[in-house]
Amino acid sequence: MEKFRETLEQIFHKYLNNKEMSTPTQALEAMFEFYQTVQILPKIEDAEQDMLLFQYGVYDWNDTGDTFEFNLTRQVKSPHPDDDEYYQLSLTLLYEPDEMEPVDDLNAWSVDFEDLNTWKAHIIGTKGYEQAAKYQPYSFRVELDHT
Repeated sequence: MEKFRETLEQIFHKYLNNKEMSTPTQALEAMFEFYQTVQILPKIEDAEQDMLLFQYGVYDWNDTGDTFEFNLTRQVKSPHPDDDEYYQLSLTLLYEPDEMEPVDDLNAWSVDFEDLNTWKAHIIGTKGYEQAAKYQPYSFRVELDHT
């Protein structure tokens, strides 16, 4: 699964070179390309086996201070037949929350929308997206987690 994390990071770096896009747009386009072009499971029988999550909020996970996180995650059922868990391939943009207007935490799964374009339009219409597009993140993470 590590090779898929590396692929996501490579795709994101390609979009980072497009200075005409805001960073959250770059992240969104990278995750869409990754989702639409990189096959992880040989066969998908249920949409929840391979879906996307969008979330943002202000968090302090390690007692190091608040950070506004803008996150896109691809959650995929483990390809191993004896493993009922999921893998999460995440792209997270990190911002200083003091620069931004306060926004409530939000999350949205792609399977809860009619199609990916409707989900994408929802993301672009959120206050968190609007705030993230106004500022430069101080860092980003591309991670692989196993639930």
